Amino acid sequence: MNLRAHLQTVFTQSFLSLYPELQEDGFMAELTQSTQSSFGHYQCNSAMKLAKRLRMAPQKIAQAVIEKVKETTGEQLTKVE
Repeated sequence: MNLRAHLQTVFTQSFLSLYPELQEDGFMAELTQSTQSSFGHYQCNSAMKLAKRLRMAPQKIAQAVIEKVKETTGEQLTKVE
């Protein structure tokens, strides 16, 4: 498994753990290569796309997912924000 696929799995599992209702649609986190190096190697914009559906601020969704990813990966990732 390559790094991008692994990260997509980690982020998808984190979203589904926090928001189980997403399982109904076969949700997969959208992970893309960053267009700006200041954003790191990859970015996930799924929180923004899910804000209306979950009726939550995208920042709140993103922060919860970040915490879950950190909890799941431990020290495997050097920086998640």
